[in-house]
Amino acid sequence: RAMIAVEAEGVESLVIATKSDLPQPIARIEPRLALYERLGYPVFRVSARHSPHDTVAALAPRLRSRVTLLIGESGMGKSTLVNTLVPQADLRTREISQALRAGRHTTTFTRAFELPEPIAGGTRSWLIDSPGYQTFALAHLSASQRDHAMREFAPLLGHCRFHNCRHRQEPGCAIAAAAHAGTIDPLRYRMYLRLSED
Repeated sequence: RAMIAVEAEGVESLVIATKSDLPQPIARIEPRLALYERLGYPVFRVSARHSPHDTVAALAPRLRSRVTLLIGESGMGKSTLVNTLVPQADLRTREISQALRAGRHTTTFTRAFELPEPIAGGTRSWLIDSPGYQTFALAHLSASQRDHAMREFAPLLGHCRFHNCRHRQEPGCAIAAAAHAGTIDPLRYRMYLRLSED
C-alpha cells in the first residue's frame, strides 16, 4: 500500500530490508525482495545494528543531496537505522522522549535530521523518521491512480477488451490474464484485488 501511494506521487522509492543478520526472517521475505528488484526498485539488505559501517556505505550514495522519508510498519528497525545514519539522533530522541515522558523506542511523531558528513558529501541532505503504522490507507487514490502505480500493470493498461475494466473477472482482461500466466506476480495481483475491495 505504501509503495503504491509513493509511486502514485512520482516519488522515487528504495526498499530497505533491515535486520538482515536474522537469516530466517530474511529468507522468508527474499522472494518479495527479488520481486521488487525485478520491478526496478533499488533493494538494500542491511543490518544497522550488526554492520553499521556497511549499512552507511550502502545507503549513503542514495541519501546524498535528498530529503528521504522512512516509512514502514512498527518494529521494522527504522529508528535503529536512523541512529546508525545520524549518530546524534539517539541523543535527540532521548531528550525529546524525556520532555514528553514518552517511550524512547517507539517513534510517535515525525522528526527530520540533517545527515552528517561523510554521508551528505558537502550537500544539504535530510532523513525524516516517521511513526510506524499498522495499516496504510489508499482512499485518496482513484482506481486509475492505483492501476498506474502498479509498475507491472503499466505496459498492459489500455489493452483490456473493455475500457472500464476493473481487472477482476472481466472477459479479455489483459492484467488478469498476465497474472494467471505468471507474467504478473500472482501475490501482487491478489493484493491489488484486495485493495480494490477496500
